[in-house]
Amino acid sequence: MKTLSKFVCASVAAVALLVPGVIPASPVITGGTAAAHHDHHYYVYYRECPHSPWFCYGVYHCPVEAQNTAFWIQSQGYQVFYR
Repeated sequence: MKTLSKFVCASVAAVALLVPGVIPASPVITGGTAAAHHDHHYYVYYRECPHSPWFCYGVYHCPVEAQNTAFWIQSQGYQVFYR
């Protein structure tokens, strides 16, 4: 049973890593005016337990998106932080 549990956890983690690359980013509509270009990047990291290494889940340009993603990953039982 423990092997099955590990397999399910590994499968969920693998699918979670693939999802951001599959879903295309939505275009930014600026209403005809040039938007100011700011190069801020927010990285979201996660790990299974305190002894596991940190993995980068994704890079976001909006702090709210990074925070929402971090909350979702945390709700799935992982330790998470973003910067």
